[in-house]
Amino acid sequence: MKQGKLVRTQNVVAADKCIEYLLNRPKLEMVGLGLLYGRPGLGKTTYASRIAFSKGYVYLRLEATTTPKAFASKLLLALYKRFGMGEYIPYGTANDLFMLCLSTLEDHPDTIIVVDEIDYAFSDSDPGRDAECQG
Repeated sequence: MKQGKLVRTQNVVAADKCIEYLLNRPKLEMVGLGLLYGRPGLGKTTYASRIAFSKGYVYLRLEATTTPKAFASKLLLALYKRFGMGEYIPYGTANDLFMLCLSTLEDHPDTIIVVDEIDYAFSDSDPGRDAECQG
C-alpha cells in the first residue's frame, strides 16, 4: 500500500461524501461544520490527518492538556504560516488570540480547519458512539 493513501473502506467513502457535501453546500444558507465521531480505533485520526494534509487544510490536534489559550495560539500560528503572515504570534489573553484568529479567518473565508480530538475541549462522560455522518 502506498504511504499516505487511504484504503477505500465504506467509512472512508462515506466521510469523503460528507466533506464533499460540506464544500458544495449553499454557503449563504448553511453553516460549514462537520464532525467525525465513533469508538477508538475506527480510523478517525488517520482519515482526518491524511485528508487535511492531502487537500492542504489547516490541521490541529488537541491534547488532553490543551488549554483554550494554547489552542488559540496554535490555531493562530497555523493560520499565520498558512497565509504567509510570519511566525511571530501576538500574545494576550485567550480571547485576544481567538479574536485575532477570527479576524484572520474573515480575511480568508474559504479556509478549512480540521481539529482532531476536539472532544478534549469538552467534558463528556459518554465516549462510546458509532461513527456516522450527520447532514
